[in-house]
Amino acid sequence: MRYLSWVIVVLLVLSPILLDVAFVFNGLSALQGLFPFWNNKSTNLILSDLLFVEGGLFLVFGALVAGVTLYTAWVPDAFRASLTKSIFNLKTIRKGREIPSGAIFGLIVLSSGLVYILDAIVVAS
Repeated sequence: MRYLSWVIVVLLVLSPILLDVAFVFNGLSALQGLFPFWNNKSTNLILSDLLFVEGGLFLVFGALVAGVTLYTAWVPDAFRASLTKSIFNLKTIRKGREIPSGAIFGLIVLSSGLVYILDAIVVAS
């Protein structure tokens, strides 16, 4: 069940790509009316611009979420004396290998930002 929820999160994060494609191809004249920079530009170039901007936003947001989560989850433990316990203590070993779900979410958003930028490069060429 846990993996199913992560698959749903990935699909939700990547679904705006389909919405961008539908919006650009169906509302090209409206986009060109709102943004004069896109006048006389092809649909592929406009789609590439939108995907690149969204990918950049996802990269920044994902890095912030993952970084803050990892910092708050792991840095305070580095200064505690509990880490000096025996290395054969199973609780210490399990605790060191747990990854917070916020970090996983941040990494998913970060990787989806990379997918958006790669899609923008493919669409532009």
